[in-house]
Amino acid sequence: MKITEDVVYVGVNDHEIDLFEGHYDVPNGMAYNSYVVIDDKITVFDSVDARFGNQWLKNIADALGGRTPDYLVVQHMEPDHSSNVLAFANEYPQATIVSSQKAFAMMKNYFDNDFPQRRIVVGEGDELCTGKHVFRFITAPMVHWPEVIVTYDTTDKVLFSADAFGKFGALDAEDDGWAWANTAFRFRRFSKNCKAWNSTRYAPFTDLCSRKISAIISTFTTCGRPTAWKRTACLSPILPCTDTPNKRLNILLNACVKKESESPCPTLQEAIGRKTWKTHSVTANSCLPPRRTTRAYSRI
Repeated sequence: MKITEDVVYVGVNDHEIDLFEGHYDVPNGMAYNSYVVIDDKITVFDSVDARFGNQWLKNIADALGGRTPDYLVVQHMEPDHSSNVLAFANEYPQATIVSSQKAFAMMKNYFDNDFPQRRIVVGEGDELCTGKHVFRFITAPMVHWPEVIVTYDTTDKVLFSADAFGKFGALDAEDDGWAWANTAFRFRRFSKNCKAWNSTRYAPFTDLCSRKISAIISTFTTCGRPTAWKRTACLSPILPCTDTPNKRLNILLNACVKKESESPCPTLQEAIGRKTWKTHSVTANSCLPPRRTTRAYSRI
């Protein structure tokens, strides 16, 4: 899949998964995103889940037609983004790893290797030129891990957004083209469940990231989870979903492994003097649809 003339999708689809991270129901599977930018020097963005390393490396080789990558930009160290960094480094020993200082510290723990002889550490506002493309790096700590960066291609106006924006679902499971209403709903579900479940934890950082991006760009295509959104300035109608409730209601969410752990909930409701609170179980096996859980309520 071509995003622009130079930006090519080399990610993979996962139809074996039913619960993402053991919790989120993903009936349409998942996509693990990776992109290649073909220029004088070739840049790969992010890797994929550990189970799909061979397929990912084949996708890269097919996209490059005999050329080899010069850079791997690692934006996020969660395993579905980074599990195959070491495999890439072994496959392309001449390539340079580009990431944040915190990410390299995590690589040392993950792979017992932080690539000291073949790395570039980047931070807020740093740039990497690969020919006609110039990539500008934007730090995005706690969106949703502390090491995260996102990258803006100033040439093609493409934002590689790590986990900052996106939606659930494998690319080949889409049956509605680029239907905006459906895409917006899935974005809201992803944002509510993954980025802002606790407004004191993630939402402020997501908002800060959004503001930093908006300050330097106004029209762009975002390559996030799980695909590229072919719409300019597409985030403004739905970004408020990360911290704006649909209605006012007190809710007590219970997540437990054993059913008997639910028994204290009525006692807890009475003890805090809020008998009007609604109680829902949000364990992996009984998770309510997002319209009825974190998307709907203001106080959790």
